[in-house]
Amino acid sequence: MPTYTSQPADAAGEDTWILDTAATTNNETQTTINAAVYDDRGATQTARCLLRWTASEIPRGSRVITGTLSLYVNNLGSTAQPITIGETLKPWVEDEATWNIYSSGNNWSTAGAVAGIDYSTKGSPATTTPGDAGTTFEQDVKNLCRRRARNTRVFDFFMLQDGTTEMDAATNFRSSDHATSGHRPELVVVYAAPVRNRGSRYNHGRPGHVR
Repeated sequence: MPTYTSQPADAAGEDTWILDTAATTNNETQTTINAAVYDDRGATQTARCLLRWTASEIPRGSRVITGTLSLYVNNLGSTAQPITIGETLKPWVEDEATWNIYSSGNNWSTAGAVAGIDYSTKGSPATTTPGDAGTTFEQDVKNLCRRRARNTRVFDFFMLQDGTTEMDAATNFRSSDHATSGHRPELVVVYAAPVRNRGSRYNHGRPGHVR
């Protein structure tokens, strides 16, 4: 089966994170991306991640067999909570997105993004708590990739932390800006390319039917 594998550096990689207590700050140049709902000395802070791969190499209409998103855990809080990975529904821009906006002049439906409008968890993998720092957090994103493979081939992911608000609950992963190439976010998609009809011009796309 053909396989799409991408673990890009900062020039080609698209990832950033947004934070409610720095609602107008863009974080796309940072070497880590953060997913958290944590108690910072009595004040709750929430961070969410955005990641994107544009896989034009995959033929439009392909059937996704497997899809795996791999993230290197840079730091894991002692009370880290489970992570949910969904699909981003807004056309966010890496060097513009903040807690308030997904691109310049365009607000999230609700600051920080709202489920069902700004992102979807339909087809999301089971909510999972990452392993220790220095390990790779792998998620089965096959279902999230399937719809996009049929048309745009742009795989957009939205990552947030579930669970309760705890002290030291933040999880951060290394981004495409990290110096260690093997620790950057990676997407691997195994797919079956669509079968093209090779009948005559009289076939009209219906195998075995000739007028």
